[in-house]
Amino acid sequence: MTTMTNKKFWTITEPLGWGTLTTDTDKVEKQLVKTLTLDQIEALRDKFDELKAELYDVLDSHVHGCGDDGFDDLLSHIIGLGRSEFEACKKDPKRARKIDYTESFSYCIPHVRLLKENLDPEHYVKWAKKEQEQFSPLATHPLLNGGTKHVHFIITSLQRAANKEWDKFVRLENKTRTAMEKLQACLSAKDAEMRQLGYVPSHNGSGAGAVRNPHGVYNLFHDVNRYMVG
Repeated sequence: MTTMTNKKFWTITEPLGWGTLTTDTDKVEKQLVKTLTLDQIEALRDKFDELKAELYDVLDSHVHGCGDDGFDDLLSHIIGLGRSEFEACKKDPKRARKIDYTESFSYCIPHVRLLKENLDPEHYVKWAKKEQEQFSPLATHPLLNGGTKHVHFIITSLQRAANKEWDKFVRLENKTRTAMEKLQACLSAKDAEMRQLGYVPSHNGSGAGAVRNPHGVYNLFHDVNRYMVG
């Protein structure tokens, strides 16, 4: 297993410009994935977790009021700002109270197990096909009337991902979002009739009405763009 020194960690992370040039986690992660091997990313993650634990021990009794998630974001943000800020906060823990942190440098350094899945094209093929299956029953549903055209567009869009046509797929995101919104509006108007046919509207992504929740499709766009494009 590859190990990483503190010096090497800062050499890799400081040029990213977290907090000065960018706080775009997608952009930073993409840069790391392009320039490092999986072993190096794993070592980078291990060193990051080690430094965060070290900082936690110092700041835990000095920072209050931001909650567990906020405190975790703060620790990650300080590390993202670089070695000078990291050492300064260790020396003067009260300094951390004044830092305007953002969520979250931790997301920039992926866990290798998840990264391997995210870099596997077949992961997105299966995902797209699963999303397609949710829409298929609505594609020719007589109760939807004009709404079926939106369903067909969504299915066609998802087919791009199922065929590994990544660039073509992400270019359809805005039009797919519009189709999803129009479909949801159509389904809302038909709720009572759809229930009679066993369709159960769902707003939280569970149950037979999961098609009502757009996040599975939106997250697919996000991850394909993050890991498969460019």
